[in-house]
Amino acid sequence: MTRTILTAATLVGISATLVAATHYPNHSTPPACRLNGVWDRVATIQAHKRTPFSGGIQRKMLTNKNFMWAYLASRRDTVPLKTVADTARYYGKFGGAGRYEVVGSKDIEHLDMFVDPKFT
Repeated sequence: MTRTILTAATLVGISATLVAATHYPNHSTPPACRLNGVWDRVATIQAHKRTPFSGGIQRKMLTNKNFMWAYLASRRDTVPLKTVADTARYYGKFGGAGRYEVVGSKDIEHLDMFVDPKFT
């Protein structure tokens, strides 16, 4: 059920992002936009140590020049809404979008949108 909701929200988010970010003067036809890949985060590697990721569902989608990232915390539907922090976690969704480029073997991302504006 949670994956279905996340998938639907992701598709709506991608559609809204593409519509909002695309402006074609004189009603010209937009260029084709092709999804190049979708990845789920399964682990974090830091200082050569691999740690499985179990904090929720984190997904990244790539086109030729743009990316979108979404995160949904696990077990958030079981949180009792007793505090403001509980409510924030229950309703919270995280993610962002922007442009990326590959230079040599490095992926350089330029964050254009994020749920917290101080990070863009």
